[in-house]
Amino acid sequence: MCACGTSTQSRQTAVDVSQPDEKEYAIARRVNEASLKLFHEVYRMERNSDNLCVSPASASWALSMAAGGARSATATQLYKALGFDTPERETVNLYQQKYIARLASLNDKKTTVAIANSMWVNKQFKLEKQFVKENENFYNAAVKNCTFNADAVKAINSWCSENTAGRIDEIVKEINPMAQMYLINALYFNSRWKDVFSKKRTTEQTFTKENGEKIKVQMMHDTSRARYFENDKVQMAEKPFDKGEFSMYFILPREGVAMDDVAAELSTSFYTWCDSFTRCDVNLSLPRFSADYGTSLKDALQALGVEKAFTSEADFSGISDEGLRIGNVLQKSFIKVNEEGAEAAAVTSVMLEATAAGPPVIKNMKLDRPFFYAICETATGGILFMGKSGHPKE
Repeated sequence: MCACGTSTQSRQTAVDVSQPDEKEYAIARRVNEASLKLFHEVYRMERNSDNLCVSPASASWALSMAAGGARSATATQLYKALGFDTPERETVNLYQQKYIARLASLNDKKTTVAIANSMWVNKQFKLEKQFVKENENFYNAAVKNCTFNADAVKAINSWCSENTAGRIDEIVKEINPMAQMYLINALYFNSRWKDVFSKKRTTEQTFTKENGEKIKVQMMHDTSRARYFENDKVQMAEKPFDKGEFSMYFILPREGVAMDDVAAELSTSFYTWCDSFTRCDVNLSLPRFSADYGTSLKDALQALGVEKAFTSEADFSGISDEGLRIGNVLQKSFIKVNEEGAEAAAVTSVMLEATAAGPPVIKNMKLDRPFFYAICETATGGILFMGKSGHPKE
């Protein structure tokens, strides 16, 4: 039997899901810029990986829950890395609450966006009631009090699987002996293209990897009116989903331009390129692909200035009067792109441990070499998933 119990989860009051106001747009822009920086740090550290997929949104929600219990410099560093220039918890929590609620409101017959949060707490560990209340109210987090053993591992992984349609079925292999709590976010996205690719036009073609190796892929083809940008370094095209509330962006380095150079420029130019889109006919050739990816975000977060949270100097006194620090931040992700649309999932786990220690009419864009992609919510530009495809596999 599982030794985990669920606390009574508070019912959320009605949340305003209207379009963001000017203040919220300003916050979103900073959060989006932080998302790009996180992706670049992961890319830089995982440079030799053919494929990678990161969910900045999932990481942001899991870490925001943790930051709610942080104080002093620990809180400031966490919030800054997430793109919030204020350590005021209420401002951050209200923004995240509305963003989560608005994404959930966009579900329809062709689009599924599922966001779930949970807190897995060692039964012997006492939490501050305010910390629990805020995560229940703002993040709708389910609180699970567990005996940290093999049954808890099964329960955590089962929860992850249930909240990602089975795509992420393991985030914890074993309980760290020092662990006192796991704060976990699960994000699942599945949507149909606004204009699907015709399967009749899909053909086997050659894809050239970064090392020059040539592989065979199933290349999809579509010609449609699309938002498009190009300069001397990249081609970039948008392909909307369903009603246009989400889009996938494809960034293809020009022949001879290094992926590293484009990756570095993405962190500062992605939204500038988006703002420079023009609408034209685009012949888009895109390989079918899917990828599973998993990594620790600890080094990337430390590179972004999150230092105190991982040390014995961490101040998480808003969670408990017992000493805590973040032991690790793990993320696993999945993405699948085909003629019908795209499916993606991510789980982020924050483990807190005791501190014992001007274009022509038609543009051709053939993604037959490594490229970058992003799935974004279009109103704020929020990045749900961002990745690199250097060896497309089905």
